[in-house]
Amino acid sequence: PLPIYDWIQQKVKPINVHRILPSPTLREYRNKCEFTFGSNAKGEVCCGYTPNGWNGYISSSLSCPNIPAEMCGLELLFTKFVRGSSFGVYHPKTHVGVWRQVTIRLSEKMEECMVIVMHAPVGRGETDGDDYDERLKEEQQRLVTMLTKGGIPMPPRVFPKALLAGNKPAPAAEGGDEPNDADDTAGADGASKKQKLDNDTKKDATNDSKVAAEEAEPVMNTSAHPDVENLLSSSQTSKTMVTSIYFQEFDGLSCPPPEYPVQHAYGTRTIRETLGDCTFHVSPGAFFQVNTRCAELLYGVVVDKLKETKDNVESSQPTNKTKEESNADTILLDVCCGTGTIGITCLKAAVAD
Repeated sequence: PLPIYDWIQQKVKPINVHRILPSPTLREYRNKCEFTFGSNAKGEVCCGYTPNGWNGYISSSLSCPNIPAEMCGLELLFTKFVRGSSFGVYHPKTHVGVWRQVTIRLSEKMEECMVIVMHAPVGRGETDGDDYDERLKEEQQRLVTMLTKGGIPMPPRVFPKALLAGNKPAPAAEGGDEPNDADDTAGADGASKKQKLDNDTKKDATNDSKVAAEEAEPVMNTSAHPDVENLLSSSQTSKTMVTSIYFQEFDGLSCPPPEYPVQHAYGTRTIRETLGDCTFHVSPGAFFQVNTRCAELLYGVVVDKLKETKDNVESSQPTNKTKEESNADTILLDVCCGTGTIGITCLKAAVAD
């Protein structure tokens, strides 16, 4: 066995398994979505998700409870745009067409939104011609105008009752995220307790299935896009605005890497997002946690645990150093940091200098 297994087996005390912390929000939490241009089950060009993979039809996100209403509103605007475009949608089989994909980044707290529109370059059959560049610029400007003439539309949506009932957050353990000995599954009687947890989980799943069968309401058919114009006309208007727009020309078969060039077309070059006491400027290709409120909860746990470990070490090795001097002696390694949000949050919380 690997050395880590030997180390675990030699531990005198069982390993405490902390209770999973529920997300503060379970619906409309995503701050990033990617939609694809294509055709729905009726053969109509549209924008949305590909539930059956790249080779399937496009479905609307209106009945997806984790997608914010603003994202759905933008999806409808893109469907309206592409249906009136002089360029067709990109076909992954034939590689003919122009409009490929849309990435949307949303900052609910700062009421800002970034849109990155990916399109194919010239040489796709229908796009040949001397006037291609001029036509593309006209279409891009038409899209920018559509996206920025007001607040983002928030269309009416219908969710299954069972789906909403099953999304109630689990109660947190008393005392926050501290270990609960009654729930530890790695102790002497861990096997029996784990079996009980598994049985409870199966029971909950069975009950959810019954609720789904008994209480589910009819949901709009998202495989064939709903009436776009009626939904847009009956939409509320969000305070969030599209504040940044990029276009990206890509000739590859799949998705471009995060550092692939983009062309700035409108507004600011980043959007602001807050995590705890920190404000980050998020660029088009940056990695960022898709559930902002859940990330704040997670980072708070990381900060608390680091402070606890640091305090335990300092209490076992008492010195005359001040808190600032002690922080200066602490080295924080933010490995595989992405945009560095965890390390920056810890520095802001004075875990280290």
